[in-house]
Amino acid sequence: MNLITKIYKLRFKRTLIPHGFKVFGSSFYKVINDVVQTITLVERQPTYTVSFSIMPLFWGINSISNEGYLINQLRKGKMKRQWEFHSSSPLQYNDDEEYLPIVSESQYVEQMVNCMLSIIISDVVPFFERAIDCKTALDEIRKFETYLYGNEYAEKNEASNYLWHIKLGNYDKALKAIRGIMKHQQASGETEQLDRHYWIKSTEQLIARYKLQYELATSDDVQQSRLDMLLREDITNNFREHLLSDGWEMIFSIKNPSVAKKQIKELENDLALLMDENSPRSKELMELEISKKKARAGIDEQYSKLIELLTIPDTEYFHKHIKEQEAKSLEYLNSIGKRKTKPIR
Repeated sequence: MNLITKIYKLRFKRTLIPHGFKVFGSSFYKVINDVVQTITLVERQPTYTVSFSIMPLFWGINSISNEGYLINQLRKGKMKRQWEFHSSSPLQYNDDEEYLPIVSESQYVEQMVNCMLSIIISDVVPFFERAIDCKTALDEIRKFETYLYGNEYAEKNEASNYLWHIKLGNYDKALKAIRGIMKHQQASGETEQLDRHYWIKSTEQLIARYKLQYELATSDDVQQSRLDMLLREDITNNFREHLLSDGWEMIFSIKNPSVAKKQIKELENDLALLMDENSPRSKELMELEISKKKARAGIDEQYSKLIELLTIPDTEYFHKHIKEQEAKSLEYLNSIGKRKTKPIR
């Protein structure tokens, strides 16, 4: 157990256990009525953050390490970055977009975990207190996703909630949602081109991106100044968008030119294989596309069956299915609750 995980567990345990949470691995979970609430440490070294989620028991839960939402997302307008930690030289990327060196590793980890915990206490715990069953959870998720992504996204994502509607007996809403999903899939299937030509274009774009990173890393100019300039002018292939989506990976590559150089070489080799129709890589992609079409056809068949059942609606079938899935979830949650965990020292 590394220092971050150890301090995270100690601090979070003191706060969450009194709220009825149990600990399993790097996750805390609480079963309340027909939902389970989770909080999990997310490690993508060298970055760390905490996620939280609400899962209905009718999902047939077999893991509580569901990433759900990241606490970074709770600071709309002034997004909280993920915390970056290097054992040799810990750094924090603060809200003013500056690197703050911390002399002591333990001091930094304490600050990092306390900051994470303060967001859990101020934002996540009240969210959980309002979302105590499937009905209230669905309402709170809608509000949260509207706040986070806007009305348009929330309305589009509503279609994916058809299982929630079935659980709550809203069969007309479930039917409308499934039909919406099938319509969207049909439209996207007509325009989606995941064939060899798509991968060639995508690989060429990635090569251009890593070449930019290598150029930044090996330039005589001050790296931070170049980075600031690119962010201001946003002149290179939606650089700002890439930086915000996976910025730590990009910054790491810029600071380590060998990483970008290695990626360029690997991608150029892959591109050469893609250009050859008879190469194993090209044939592999063709087979993958065929399997995806078969999988899509299978999903469409499942949705068609659901539409048939909802049109009646066959309430007995849905009631039985939901009970079975909820029983599976409770069986899993009871099993991990009985497992012995090592004391944190």
